[in-house]
Amino acid sequence: MDEAQPEAKISMLRWFGLLAIAVGVALIVVDTTIVNVIIPLIIEELNTGSTEAQWIQESFAIVFGALLLVIGRIADIIGARRVKCCTISVRLRVQEVWIVSNGTWFSLR
Repeated sequence: MDEAQPEAKISMLRWFGLLAIAVGVALIVVDTTIVNVIIPLIIEELNTGSTEAQWIQESFAIVFGALLLVIGRIADIIGARRVKCCTISVRLRVQEVWIVSNGTWFSLR
């Protein structure tokens, strides 16, 4: 009976790890979707063409990729669990500030 307890604990920890990865991937998809949805508004508000809009999308991808590399290195140094918890909490706090400010903090208008 004692051997079943550690196996159940390991199994539960694996599910928590999968949940953490799923939340991270979901946030990446949400970020990319937000950028793609707001592109027509950016084109309209800034009077830009499709070339400039593509630059905006590509710049987002480059900055996002660079941040992933830096945060990955930090995770190697101080631990993936700490970094994952910190990045998710920072992300949620930024969204909370945006929601409380009634969506005007990042508004282009």
